[in-house]
Amino acid sequence: MLTRLIPVLVFVVVILSSCGDDVTGTSGGSGSHISVVLVNNSGESLYVIINRADNFWLKNIGDSSSWTTSFDASDCMVSVEAGNSLSFAFPEYSSGFGCRMYLGDTAFAGAPNLATYQHIYDKVEMGWNATWNLTCVDFIAIPMQLESGGVTVGFKGTVTRQSLMQALEAMPGPYSNFCLRGSGGDIVRFFSPKQFMTNPDSLQDCLGEAISVGLPLLASAEIPGGEFTYGAFSYSDINLVGDNGLTALCDVGGSSVTVTLDSISTMTVAGNTIPYTPSDSSGATFAGLIGAAVNRGVLYNPAKWGDSTPPNQGLPQYYYQAVPDSNATEFNHYAAVLHENSLDGLCYGHSFDDYFMQDASLTVNSGDNVTITVLPFE
Repeated sequence: MLTRLIPVLVFVVVILSSCGDDVTGTSGGSGSHISVVLVNNSGESLYVIINRADNFWLKNIGDSSSWTTSFDASDCMVSVEAGNSLSFAFPEYSSGFGCRMYLGDTAFAGAPNLATYQHIYDKVEMGWNATWNLTCVDFIAIPMQLESGGVTVGFKGTVTRQSLMQALEAMPGPYSNFCLRGSGGDIVRFFSPKQFMTNPDSLQDCLGEAISVGLPLLASAEIPGGEFTYGAFSYSDINLVGDNGLTALCDVGGSSVTVTLDSISTMTVAGNTIPYTPSDSSGATFAGLIGAAVNRGVLYNPAKWGDSTPPNQGLPQYYYQAVPDSNATEFNHYAAVLHENSLDGLCYGHSFDDYFMQDASLTVNSGDNVTITVLPFE
């Protein structure tokens, strides 16, 4: 039922205009646009804004939506009562800029600050033309579903905000500490480990043993067929370098190159910053494979990463399992909870979830219809 979705959970509409005037991209019956319906099943009133990466806002959210350069809550924000729906046209604009739709339980004064905003909000990542997704790579606050063309991604229909927050609270440390509480003490959102990539005290080296145990096992593992192929790249002769580095021989298009990864650690895996050479897609892909394997707790055995031939399907039956003799039970517990509560187990729970197609994203084109459903809070 699910195909790849890009997790996006916050409504921010960016409107392009000059001195507050509308600019090209007015939508309606004749303009190029995507028809969007937001269904509010949260049980509470929600506020919605839409903000583009080039800092334009969507105003007059509805059939006459247009872009403006300045945020005015009276034009750029709309409230949706509990049980109601919001229909609007998402107008075409110059490609290359992403967009976020933010939604929350309190009126916005602009785009919220992830680190400090004291109210419940989330986002949906969208764009023109782009992959839309409900991403939890940075945080999760509101469970949602995204549907287009008969394909639905996101959280299971039985999930509520309350049940999801409780499941995250029940994680072992340090993951259970990765939350922000509002003034009343209630959790407003849970952060991913990525948000603490520069704070080793908070991360508590939560993936360190998986890495220190898994890297030597990987270097000594017998790869079926002698090489692991992902997309256009085939990797073989994997060797350990020091305590936290790897080399591998990469074959692409009949040419071979040695790729090297350095400083593989909880910090670099959480932040998607594993250093690699050469600085091209051969190195980046190898770093991504290793980052995905560490998060999923399968670094020690390439046979459990995913199918080693295109289209490289995942093997989720092996992910996030406690295997004391192989990876010391360590994996990304935040991502594990999100995948467990997602449709078909697909979710953007960490930066590498697009490896082996474990993310939740949809490709949306001009003229398509999209439905975003906010699941109940309780």
